[in-house]
Amino acid sequence: MASSKEEVLVAEPIRLRRYTWALVFWWTVAIVIVLVWNFFDKRHEAMAIARSEAAGAWKKEAAVYRWASSMGGVYVPISPQTPPDPNLGHHRDRDISTPSGRKLTLVSPPMLMRQVHRITRRWHGYRGHITSLQPIDPQNAPDPWEEAALQAFARGEPEADSEASIGGARYLRYMRPLVIEKACLVCHAEQGYQVGDLRGGLSIAVPMASVWSTQLPSLLHRLIGYGGMWVLGLLGIAFLSRHLKRQISKRQEAEEKLRQAYEVLEQRVAERTAELARANAELQGEIADRRQAEQWLLESEQRFRGYFEQGVVGMAILSPQREWVEVNRRLCQILGYTADELFLKPWSELTHPDDRAAEEEQFQQLLASVMKRFVLDKRLVRKDRRPVEVRLTAQSMRKPDGSVDCLLVLVQEMGRRPTA
Repeated sequence: MASSKEEVLVAEPIRLRRYTWALVFWWTVAIVIVLVWNFFDKRHEAMAIARSEAAGAWKKEAAVYRWASSMGGVYVPISPQTPPDPNLGHHRDRDISTPSGRKLTLVSPPMLMRQVHRITRRWHGYRGHITSLQPIDPQNAPDPWEEAALQAFARGEPEADSEASIGGARYLRYMRPLVIEKACLVCHAEQGYQVGDLRGGLSIAVPMASVWSTQLPSLLHRLIGYGGMWVLGLLGIAFLSRHLKRQISKRQEAEEKLRQAYEVLEQRVAERTAELARANAELQGEIADRRQAEQWLLESEQRFRGYFEQGVVGMAILSPQREWVEVNRRLCQILGYTADELFLKPWSELTHPDDRAAEEEQFQQLLASVMKRFVLDKRLVRKDRRPVEVRLTAQSMRKPDGSVDCLLVLVQEMGRRPTA
């Protein structure tokens, strides 16, 4: 029994440390999950903002493109940035002069949009591109992402958007189709297009870095907030662990004192039993001494009966199968049953469901002589179905052949201590 007790005293702090680290681990996992969820929430929000910006920019540029198409192009002064468009060489009015002699050249809608895109990229950071699967100008050829979008438009998709890399930087790419209008046939009739055919698409690329810059302060505030919660949680876990450690230490000290007292009592009982055995052997033939020994045994039984019926703590005698043999009044008071009602209830039904496994293991070890007795803090279920916390002490009483005769069970309600 001493060895088993020592193992319990050592195991409890080890279990407490394991539980503490497990709690720290799962608290950290919970905070990380929340942070990851917030990150993806912010990413989704950033994508929505970028998509909204791209859709707004597309509408504006599409309006400019349609206006330029409806005008059949726009005349602008000839300059190094805007030379005559070789793709309009067949147009007899491509280059004209004003009455003052100023040279002008006709700019086609796609060329006009390239000029606009250079300005918007420099001023606003996002990219724009007019493209087609059959471009007249090689500069309007699609990149792989745009080509996939154009093929999707041919299948009936109304728009395309996704996050993609351009030149090593991340962009939200957005594209919608452009259809042939009557004004477009001036340049594209030779390609066999008709009004309403899919001409190509206008793509917008919004840099995610600019969008993320607006989200980072909020994300940083959340990171600091949840980091503070994590630290406070760790402090709380440390405080609780320290408090439980002190409580375990106090309980172990009390149990150790009880164990030592019990061992002293066992030693005295063993010494007394040895003395009685020697006396019985020496005085075997003497009737008077035998009667005296029988009288002593009777008195011992009466004292035990007095303790049993006195009701300081709940007591019960159970068979090895945990069937009721006898109960005292105090146990009936703790459980709220009469003795007759208690005899109709199996012992297992009085034990709280969450404590049955631990108690069953202790009883099996007791019956198997692994231990002589055990002490277990557990919950019993009263007649009114309320749980009551008790300290249960169980000891096996054995026959001369070593088999279990009965089980002596003491039930002490937690918070109550027996008085002399």
